[in-house]
Amino acid sequence: MVLEDVITAILPDQQLLHQLERRLLNTIIVAGLHGLHLGYRRFRAKFNMGWIAAPRVVRNQDEQRRLRIQGQVRLAWRQQCQARYRIRGQYSNTNRALERRIRLKAASEEDIHVSTKG
Repeated sequence: MVLEDVITAILPDQQLLHQLERRLLNTIIVAGLHGLHLGYRRFRAKFNMGWIAAPRVVRNQDEQRRLRIQGQVRLAWRQQCQARYRIRGQYSNTNRALERRIRLKAASEEDIHVSTKG
């Protein structure tokens, strides 16, 4: 390989060459992992799953209780929001909305048939 010959010509010291290779490889690996992590964070943000947080060690019970209450409040808020959307009939899932539309259409057609019979 030409590149290897060039590098050996510039860097005759073999140990230095290995060190450089290792450093380069580490940089590539770290950059790759960082890229993956960013992608994962973006994915989490897109689907509103929250950021990845390191598991926190909670020592005192007061903070533990506070965090538990905070979690319950968040859960209640989320459920309330979901209920509000459901009441309005705004389905985030398009399939459900489509099913609803089809059902409504079928029901209205049945009503028409009933009225023509009567």
